Amino acid sequence: MSFGRSWSSRTSFSFLRFRDGSAPPSKPKFIEADKYFLPFELACQLKSPRVVSTSLDCLQKLIAYGHITGNAPDKGISGKRLIDRIVDTICNCFHGPQTDEGVQLQIIKALLTVVTSPFVEIHEATVLLTVRTCYNIYLASKNLVNQTTAKATLTQMLNVIFIRMEVQAVRGWRAECQRTCCGEASSSITQ
Repeated sequence: MSFGRSWSSRTSFSFLRFRDGSAPPSKPKFIEADKYFLPFELACQLKSPRVVSTSLDCLQKLIAYGHITGNAPDKGISGKRLIDRIVDTICNCFHGPQTDEGVQLQIIKALLTVVTSPFVEIHEATVLLTVRTCYNIYLASKNLVNQTTAKATLTQMLNVIFIRMEVQAVRGWRAECQRTCCGEASSSITQ
């Protein structure tokens, strides 16, 4: 009973607080879940394949739906973003051929999601780490399904990476053309 009363009291007080006409603060569409990464990181460091696999699956889903973006700076390492630590955590779950087959599959899924997600941007060493880890799973796995999945994932990753590189190059080319064309047009107008 007290729960119902306290909830209704809180609701009434929040109504009174905004009675002066000011709008309540807008709620974000998505919860910023970056701050909840630590439990997943700790779970990935355990020796239990079931816990690691579940943690990787949850991370993959949170990234896929845009709840974890990793854009915040990493508090542990200056100059790095949280997404770099997230990818490190995912990749560090692979310990060679002795890694559980279910964990290998979850690593592949999570890495593919990180690379292809429209909510996440990874660069340089982090991109290389994702490709290297998938390649290592392809080489070391004794499970034919995991080998085939790792190979297909590598193909998809590289395809997405090159498409994004081409799009970025076209954007740069367009910006340069606009500067050049606009610069020539403005110089001919002033003459």
